Amino acid sequence: MHILFLSYDGITDALGQSQILPYLKGLSKKGFIIHIISAEKKPDSFNKVNSDLLENNINWYPIKYSKYPPVLSTIWDIYKMFKQTKKVVKTYPVKIIHCRGYITSIIGLKYKRKYNIGFLFDMRGFYADERAEGGLWNKNNFLYLTIYNWFKKKEKQFLINADYVISLTSKGKEIICNNILNKQLSNIEIIPCCVDLQKFNYTEINYNITQNVKIELNIPIEAVVYTYLGSIGTWYLFDEMLIFFNAIYKQNNKSVFLFISNDSPNIINEAIIRNNCNKNAIVITSKSSDLVPKYLSVSDWGLFFIKPVFSKQASSPTKLAEFLAMGIPVITNKGVGDVDEFIESTNAGVLVNNFSSDELVKSVSKIKNYNKQNKEFYYNLAFKYFNKDDAINKYADIYNRINKT
Repeated sequence: MHILFLSYDGITDALGQSQILPYLKGLSKKGFIIHIISAEKKPDSFNKVNSDLLENNINWYPIKYSKYPPVLSTIWDIYKMFKQTKKVVKTYPVKIIHCRGYITSIIGLKYKRKYNIGFLFDMRGFYADERAEGGLWNKNNFLYLTIYNWFKKKEKQFLINADYVISLTSKGKEIICNNILNKQLSNIEIIPCCVDLQKFNYTEINYNITQNVKIELNIPIEAVVYTYLGSIGTWYLFDEMLIFFNAIYKQNNKSVFLFISNDSPNIINEAIIRNNCNKNAIVITSKSSDLVPKYLSVSDWGLFFIKPVFSKQASSPTKLAEFLAMGIPVITNKGVGDVDEFIESTNAGVLVNNFSSDELVKSVSKIKNYNKQNKEFYYNLAFKYFNKDDAINKYADIYNRINKT
């Protein structure tokens, strides 16, 4: 069965490497003939990625991502993806167009309506609300308000016309059924952001490796290490994390905050100064994705705070799964996707209710009193709830269901 996968996120990006490619490789191994059209920002990585895809019998038709001018550049990219989609559909008997996100679903919807090709709406979140709440679309600006309203209208069309819908969270599904459509959907599946347990697996890292990483990063052997993993972007409450770490450090001056991020260290250093943090208690490092598990192994806790806004009800933090797979409990805030319910029901870590001074102090006490389990406990949670192989099986099942309709 030929599947055309459309993504406005590049597969040469870090996100593409962790949350797109492993799934498509797994689906290819199951016998699906995968074609990818994606918008790429890193043309220098094309040859390496293309070789990897060819080894996995995956056909790739990258277009160059356009950044400027705003709005017009996106329209231009959609046009390029439309043209490439037309070529692929003419050349191969494509049964399903798997659309990752809203931008590509514009194309999937058209081909569903015009040619009755199966349309899988893999929504990834409430796109228009994310753009507005993230400050990227100012709804006081007439142009951005118009774009926001247009995408909210399209959102409904995608949900109604898709052969199948993927939501990252149960909360997202509830909002779709109860607030957006006002009806229950039978053709919706929940698939959270998962983790590759062959890559992220605490059993693969021995004690000596962990100690050597501590020495390399100049982290004292006896330190309690709190780790933030990933980019410091629109949604992460960076200042609040540093304020919280200050409260932790007051209670235990052997605490260290480790940042594993490919963002500019200047952004982190400016925030450290702004929040009067002890520079000696903070370590910043940048690592390629294949080295991340090794450097995560020094962590006692994973720490991340996300803005608890409406659009984040449909979000599933990949870093949650990655921390757990490395045997690390997490500290995070309430109000994001299914995270509250998951942590409360599994004891996977500590939840911070809000960011008031009193609550932060209470949360430091929660950490102190937390009944920490062995690494296997947290790994087993990742295996049960966030296993990439389970997600691949769900996608395969959905493809087969769509093909039968």
